[in-house]
Amino acid sequence: MAPTLEWWEMGLRLLAAAALGGLIGFEREYNEQPAGFRTHILVTLGAALFTMAGAYGTAAFVDADVVRFDPTRVAAQVVTGIGFLGAGAILRQGINIRGLTTAASIWVTASIGVAVALGFWTPAVVTTALALISLLFLRPIQRVILRSLRQSLFKVVVDLESSGKITHVSEALEASGVNLRRMRTVGLPNQQRQIILDVEISEDVDIEDVAEQLSSIDGVSAVDWTR
Repeated sequence: MAPTLEWWEMGLRLLAAAALGGLIGFEREYNEQPAGFRTHILVTLGAALFTMAGAYGTAAFVDADVVRFDPTRVAAQVVTGIGFLGAGAILRQGINIRGLTTAASIWVTASIGVAVALGFWTPAVVTTALALISLLFLRPIQRVILRSLRQSLFKVVVDLESSGKITHVSEALEASGVNLRRMRTVGLPNQQRQIILDVEISEDVDIEDVAEQLSSIDGVSAVDWTR
């Protein structure tokens, strides 16, 4: 016989699903994302109800001697269907794409609804907590880490006359302890060239000393640098 739930337990699971989804949705709403508080509540409610309907709502129609059923089939369809809703949260603005995090939060919210509907309480609560931690606290940590890494990255522009050699520039960078990540050459009038260098400089190396050393190379007419 298919498992059943009391009416109060069904209501409790739906309320819990709405509460957990609402926590994630509130963070998205606060950051003015396309899918916010109400959307995430509706996602968890829908996922929970679909799952309970598949797992517990078939008791009156199932004869154990005749019919066998898999209660996870409905949950699997929830996972598939939620992809369309997540795709609607993804926006493209020029070359930038926004909404990927919101789409992922919708997907995670649906899984929380499924877990709550099946009485998988601990994973549902832990997943909600981890999702909130990643949304609230990992972004500033990520910015601090990236900022510290980008402080060592510089773009150096070297104007090279026809008599100058690119190999002298690369050798000077290597001698200064600078890590050359990328080099591009642009042709200028009067057979001059402009070398654009993306370099990584350690904390014990001064970019001004590097620029001065490059300026002393024969054939180099100007050196400029920016972060």
